[in-house]
Amino acid sequence: MKPPSPPLRLDRSMLGAVLMTGALVIALLLALWLFWNYELILDWKREANPLAFFLLMAVLPALGFPITPLFVLSGAMFGSALGLVGSLLAVAGNLLLCHWIAHSGLRPYLERLLARTRYRLPSFDGHQRSALQFTLLLRITPGVPLFIKNYLLGFSDIPLKLHFAVSMLLTGVYGAGFVLLGDSMLKHNLVEALIGAVILLVISLAVLLLRRWLRATAATSTRSRD
Repeated sequence: MKPPSPPLRLDRSMLGAVLMTGALVIALLLALWLFWNYELILDWKREANPLAFFLLMAVLPALGFPITPLFVLSGAMFGSALGLVGSLLAVAGNLLLCHWIAHSGLRPYLERLLARTRYRLPSFDGHQRSALQFTLLLRITPGVPLFIKNYLLGFSDIPLKLHFAVSMLLTGVYGAGFVLLGDSMLKHNLVEALIGAVILLVISLAVLLLRRWLRATAATSTRSRD
């Protein structure tokens, strides 16, 4: 008989992580609000080409450039609507680009580089549930750069449509919060800034609960096999 999974609850460590994330978001919000170079952003906005910007946004993270500042800039330069749509398209393009690179002639070189790191890929042999759990866990693991996550998923035998859907959902919602923050900084719109901050806090809490559930599920599966 399968043992019941432990209940999901917000313990002290999770609450501390959420509060720390909230403090960091508030600090970032205040720093941007106080030190945002309004005239410089306006100059960029007048000269910016949306197509060129979002193409760069799709390419640069594949080379290791962090995507979070690009989310903020997209909101500041193009507003929340175009910033959100363009950022989602850029994230989709980046995922497809990393997947293509992982299966291109560069794969042997990238695999040798990966072999020098601490990252190792499991084999799923068509087990969709295990592949989904690994994708979720990798996507929400802190400290691993986005481009490494993309290449690891590209190297794995996880179907593209599976990790593409999960990645678009998680990265897209995360990006939406920063796009709204970027737009609010230019307009000094406190309501929009608070909405963006709340989105990021809710995501942080959801990620913590999801990590707890994944660990509980993995522990239950191990006990049932034993």
